[in-house]
Amino acid sequence: METNVLWILLIAIGLLQMKRIHVGVFTDYGADVVCPALLFVLTRQGKSLLRHIGLRQDRPLLIAAGVFGLSAAWEVAQRLHWIPGTFDPYDLLAYAIGVTVPMLIDHWLCTRDKLRAA
Repeated sequence: METNVLWILLIAIGLLQMKRIHVGVFTDYGADVVCPALLFVLTRQGKSLLRHIGLRQDRPLLIAAGVFGLSAAWEVAQRLHWIPGTFDPYDLLAYAIGVTVPMLIDHWLCTRDKLRAA
């Protein structure tokens, strides 16, 4: 279910950006939060190509660090003009939020399920 919500948010953000409808922070940083979150969830479910570089679904902290690292590397590459785009340090904060929130929710759900099973 959480994957469906993230897909819907990502599509909504994309549509607004394509239509050049500015909705403040939602369109400025929405994709920078939702994309890493979606990538975390998909990798955690074993449905991502990131599993081929060692981000196994049973290692949520490693997944979060890997997704953030890849996102930050993308932003740094923009700063160094290796790829097109504009460097924005607030994007790094958005990436951090994008991986931290689902990781904490995942941790809470796993802890809750372990307590119920005991």
